[in-house]
Amino acid sequence: DPLPAYYRFERSLETVSASRGPTETVRELALRVMAPGSDRSAFIAVEEAAYAASPPTPSEARLAAAQLDALTGEVVARSPAAPKKAAP
Repeated sequence: DPLPAYYRFERSLETVSASRGPTETVRELALRVMAPGSDRSAFIAVEEAAYAASPPTPSEARLAAAQLDALTGEVVARSPAAPKKAAP
């Protein structure tokens, strides 16, 4: 299920003042935070898990969760609270 990873991603956006808007859809969020041409399949899997009659396959769900966790890591690294690398 990619939803827990998606919720972690949403929470990470709060740390960089980029929270999902109250009426912003998953697809709109993906378009806002991802570079043009980026793979948005993780967000499609989230939509399917939340709304589709047939959820993503287990392998699609695992892949989506891994992609979302990687994105979360990127966001957290940009966070003002992230530890800074020491200068050489």
